[in-house]
Amino acid sequence: MSVTGFGANLYQPLSMNEVKLIHKAAVNVLGGCGFMVENEECLKRFEEVGCDVDFETQIVRVSEELLMDYVKKAPSRVRLYGRETKHDVVIEPNKVVFQQGGTAVNIYDFETGERRTGKLTDIAQAIKIADYLENLHIVEPPVTATELNDLEDGDKDINRLFTTVNNTTKPICMGVWEDPKHTIEMARMIAGGKEELREKPFVGFLSTCISPLKADKKNIDWVKQGIEAGIPIFWIGCPTLGLSAPMSLAGLLVQSVAECLFNVFFVQTIKAGAPTVFSVTPNAADMRTMQCLMGYTEMGVMSGALSQMASFYNLPLYSTGGLTESKTSDIQAGIEKSMMTLLATLSGGQYIHDVGGFLDSTFTYSLDQMIIDDVINGMALRILRGIEVNKDSLADEVINSIGPGGHFLYHEHTMRHMRGEMYNSDLIERRIWSEWNDDGAKDMKERAHEKAIDILENHEPVRLPEETVKAITEKYPAIKIIL
Repeated sequence: MSVTGFGANLYQPLSMNEVKLIHKAAVNVLGGCGFMVENEECLKRFEEVGCDVDFETQIVRVSEELLMDYVKKAPSRVRLYGRETKHDVVIEPNKVVFQQGGTAVNIYDFETGERRTGKLTDIAQAIKIADYLENLHIVEPPVTATELNDLEDGDKDINRLFTTVNNTTKPICMGVWEDPKHTIEMARMIAGGKEELREKPFVGFLSTCISPLKADKKNIDWVKQGIEAGIPIFWIGCPTLGLSAPMSLAGLLVQSVAECLFNVFFVQTIKAGAPTVFSVTPNAADMRTMQCLMGYTEMGVMSGALSQMASFYNLPLYSTGGLTESKTSDIQAGIEKSMMTLLATLSGGQYIHDVGGFLDSTFTYSLDQMIIDDVINGMALRILRGIEVNKDSLADEVINSIGPGGHFLYHEHTMRHMRGEMYNSDLIERRIWSEWNDDGAKDMKERAHEKAIDILENHEPVRLPEETVKAITEKYPAIKIIL
């Protein structure tokens, strides 16, 4: 059974009139200063479809009518396939799924607790845990791997993808760091062929434009290859409040929408109907230090507003949650992560990424934090469920049968509902104080570490078939097999 998301649109910071004002301002930007595109072939295509193109400055200006004609060609639902059908994910407006996120430079060593640079082993362990966790629906290699630095160009991404896909059957989204031709070819080998990958893509490509309003030559080429292969494209705008975007939240929202719309427009001019997502991660700068912030409170507000904008265009949204500036799994991390994830979830953030293990503004990763974040995700999804009201749940007949002064402990209705009505996690401490104290007085981080150990020792993900591994390693000798 595929994951079609958990319905939500409860938090809406914008009125419908404000949604329309944001839209008008965004299209005014794209028809005014325009968008820089560093690719001659694409500039010619834009001119052919009716854009105002200045080939000398590489600026493309597009009218609202033309822009929206192409935006409407983009699908409103994007499906990512797992290697097991039960993990298929549908991304669509006002539904919520969670993604692990990536890519941190550092990680807290699982055994020593020391902060260090990442390794392929860390990717394998993180993906194995993500494969097990209930509330992570899409995975991504979450940390860099230093041993890839010495490999030839083209060999880095195939190692990241291979290590990921061999440790999970869930769908994968990953950043494109280099020419993706070998990554695409290996994905085809895993899927069973060129058309098989096109029909059931198990991987999506993440790429970025340069804020403000610029698509660079390298990323354009990589995105085009993904589109032509039928791989879903998440072309992300990353404007920063006060630095690469206006200091006002409304201005940040206008630029975010403008960049998202142009990226969707771009993809559809290459191939109408190609799967792509309204994608943006709006950051902020601490104006006292110029430090880039990702766990700031207003990110949750932006997630709500962007969800409304994506729904206005009937497009799925790549949203953000679960981030913190805290350097460790402390109270600050719990507050910031919970607020961001809950606001993104309540607004119907759709594809919410970075909700699985990140600390330190995404610069540092923690396997223990992954386990804690899964609890936050589970609580947020339980809140979305709300209260189910039907003949059975109203239970008036049950109340009448028990009557005044009775109890419901042994009633069949209690037995039927006791496991599903409340959110439970073995990570949440709900015993009396003496039992907790006698068991070692462990805090949540300690309990999370023990659970991570248990998963790594006992969970065995479905590996790639031996013949597929053999074919891949023969074609790509630089592949490192990390289990």
